[in-house]
Amino acid sequence: VLNPDTPADRVFFFDPTLYDEILCMFVHPGFCGQAFIPEALPKIAELRDRLPDKDISVDGGIDGTSGLECARRGANILISGSYLYDAPDMAASISELRSGAKEAVSHPQGDGI
Repeated sequence: VLNPDTPADRVFFFDPTLYDEILCMFVHPGFCGQAFIPEALPKIAELRDRLPDKDISVDGGIDGTSGLECARRGANILISGSYLYDAPDMAASISELRSGAKEAVSHPQGDGI
């Protein structure tokens, strides 16, 4: 797990055969509903470039916009709590996240939030 302020290169100290997934946090752990920290976005692309076969998951402030930006940079697992649980139609919000991620795969390396 990489907190928002933890550089991506911390992962490279570990033998990549010892883990399957890297979780990038986009809020400081502690409570739900925090705002997404976009300054942490570049680490996804760095991780994807150096570890193309690893799962990269993202958590914290993930919604239809931030999830798209994360997927464009190489995240392949989106974890969303408040956005989905607070949605009037959870199924529609899940569908929005999925379709955004599929679009992002065809348009990688977004311009940012």
